[in-house]
Amino acid sequence: MTGTRIRHDQVRRLVDALPMWVNLKHLRENLEPLEGIPDAPAGWVEEANRLSREQASARAGVRRAEEDLARLDRELGAIEVDSVILPASRRRVRSSI
Repeated sequence: MTGTRIRHDQVRRLVDALPMWVNLKHLRENLEPLEGIPDAPAGWVEEANRLSREQASARAGVRRAEEDLARLDRELGAIEVDSVILPASRRRVRSSI
């Protein structure tokens, strides 16, 4: 390779890297205000993961409960009232009191 070709390749790599460098510069500027924030306490990541799993489990429980309620509501709505038996059963309940 000639010296000119080598220099051309170097310049091309620098030009290609320029957008990434600008992005990195902006990211660093955005992070500057956070420099004074302390690191998370030991065990925080594990605790956050545990809480995330518990939340997922709780959501699944709520979903199951909602499905059960919907099923029970459908079953309740499907019950037909027997207009002959109901009054008779009420009289029988009152007479046994």
